[in-house]
Amino acid sequence: MGISALKRYTSRLQKHRALYVLTLAQSNNNTPLIQIEHATVMRGDHPGLKDFNLKIAQGESLAILGPNGAGKTTLLKLIGREIYPLVKPETKVEICGEEHLDIRHYRRRIGIISQDLQAGYEPATPGLEVVISGFFDSISLWQHHNIKDSQIETAKVTMALLGVEHLQDMPYGSLSTGQQRRLLLARALVHQPDTLILDEPTTGMDIKAAFQYLQLVEKLISQGVAIILVTHHLHEIPESMNRLVLIKHGVSVFDGKKADALTDDHLSDLFDTPIQLIVKNGIYQAYPGEQ
Repeated sequence: MGISALKRYTSRLQKHRALYVLTLAQSNNNTPLIQIEHATVMRGDHPGLKDFNLKIAQGESLAILGPNGAGKTTLLKLIGREIYPLVKPETKVEICGEEHLDIRHYRRRIGIISQDLQAGYEPATPGLEVVISGFFDSISLWQHHNIKDSQIETAKVTMALLGVEHLQDMPYGSLSTGQQRRLLLARALVHQPDTLILDEPTTGMDIKAAFQYLQLVEKLISQGVAIILVTHHLHEIPESMNRLVLIKHGVSVFDGKKADALTDDHLSDLFDTPIQLIVKNGIYQAYPGEQ
């Protein structure tokens, strides 16, 4: 990809960010990006979320941490409008202040990179097609999609910015987990969203790929992209991220500052096992605590 194309894309991205920040500054509307109140979501015969509450401001980055089965996937599907809560008078689920948000507008504001999305593509799908499909909020491309030259250019430039331009003709199934995740990140970024939701982003990656991906996440935060990280891995939480929500058995058990959330006692209770925390270079790691 040529330098001029990269400059054009970067210029568009900067203008988009500046317009977004200006709009927020000029508006008296403090509508949260996500507001969930008293939501109970059933998964089969059991509640995946129970009387759940969560409020996330526009432009805010945070991590949602919990063990397997805590309700993290249910929460992601609720935010992504894949499932809905039980209808109760006190229940509210709003995205950008709307209960029924147009999905096209939604994807321009929030990009979601989930485990389900990663598993959804056919192995033979070329890398460029994966990224372009983000314009249509679809898995792969279909005959009815009218692909514009500008969309192809934006997809290629976004891939170049993430260092995966060489994957444009590679079959999706032949790529490593880290390469697939970068393609899906490019897929989300073609809309230049204000917020990205990342679901356990380094699962299946080797150490080098995980470090590179997390450095990329930190770079996006520094450039003004809000990150909502959903994980059970402490090392995935960026150093610059200061708010943590801890969930267990479908309930939010803590919502506050990272330094207050990540303690031996809190994590031992959250994961039902003794845990000792060690922090190095702003990154937390868990070790077995004393029984």
